[in-house]
Amino acid sequence: LSGWRADVLVVGDGPRRGALEKFVREIDIGDQVHFLGHREDVPEILNLVDLVVLPSAYEGLPNVLLEAMAAGKPVVACKVSGVDEVVVHGQTGLLVPVKNPLELARAIRDLLDDPVKRASMGQAGRERVLLEFSLDRMINQYDTLYRSLAG
Repeated sequence: LSGWRADVLVVGDGPRRGALEKFVREIDIGDQVHFLGHREDVPEILNLVDLVVLPSAYEGLPNVLLEAMAAGKPVVACKVSGVDEVVVHGQTGLLVPVKNPLELARAIRDLLDDPVKRASMGQAGRERVLLEFSLDRMINQYDTLYRSLAG
């Protein structure tokens, strides 16, 4: 993957931020990686990016991926429970094995190098969120569940 360049926005904070900032300085890519911290303007940030990456080793139902897909952005994420319920590999984004940075980088490069694939996956993701994860659908599913439990 040498000779390849991308600008990265890291949105959010957490206990590993200091270590990540130190690592970025050590490998001298500080001009490419921008730590934005906690933000309230995520929709505006999503408008600036080509794709969203979530390299978590554990997730519940990742709202950030739902937000990204609703904004028409393809995603690259680790294949963990919760994420694989949202992202359809090869259709709405790319899923990679956990703790495999080389596969993660390849998936990111694959999408960044192919604007047609990015646009197609972004559109498919938007349609999936609107169809499968809309507020009305979620309310109806809870209503059905509660009625079945109530007997």
